[in-house]
Amino acid sequence: MGILRIEVDGGPATVDQLAHQAIVNYGHFTAMQVRHGAVRGLGLHLSRLDSATRELFGSGLDGELVRAHVRHALGADVRDGSVRISVFQPDADERPSIMVVVRPPSDPPAARARGRHRRRRDHQPRLLRRGRGGLAERATAGGHHHAAGRRALEERGVPSRHDQVHIADVRSLRSVFVTNSLGMAPVGQVDDQILATDAEFRQRLTEAYESVPWDPI
Repeated sequence: MGILRIEVDGGPATVDQLAHQAIVNYGHFTAMQVRHGAVRGLGLHLSRLDSATRELFGSGLDGELVRAHVRHALGADVRDGSVRISVFQPDADERPSIMVVVRPPSDPPAARARGRHRRRRDHQPRLLRRGRGGLAERATAGGHHHAAGRRALEERGVPSRHDQVHIADVRSLRSVFVTNSLGMAPVGQVDDQILATDAEFRQRLTEAYESVPWDPI
């Protein structure tokens, strides 16, 4: 997928800034899909960026500044796109910088995903493993997308909770899904375990996700 634009702090990225990201690679990011200049659950993205910046660099991140940088990177010519916002600190004495990468828009996967809980040198989605057989999350999953989905489900009277899932328990679950900036996709297999997918519940999840409003950038 080609890159349309890379900006740092509202201007074209320099060679030194890109080199810092490639060599140091310390910071955090969020990914989002932009449609008609708007993003689903934008407030959750901005909140997570702020809290992670406080945790890593000891200072908050102004959400309005982030929005301004994203608008600038999109420009007048890009209304739909895939946007990645990375926050890093070029120097310990400097404030954190905001990198915005704009790519063409992406659509959610049509097929069921396959997961592997071990590290593999392939391109299969990876489920991160905790101690004693627990699963953390998919390597590229987004907690803010999951939070938006939970809120929408609660509004529809569907209860939810945050809990640890063990590999041994996965097969007994009604359905397994992953969420990220592309949307939501059912998981049909983890390693050699074939998983069930409840079509009715999948439809309810899809409707809940699609009910999340688009917030203008």
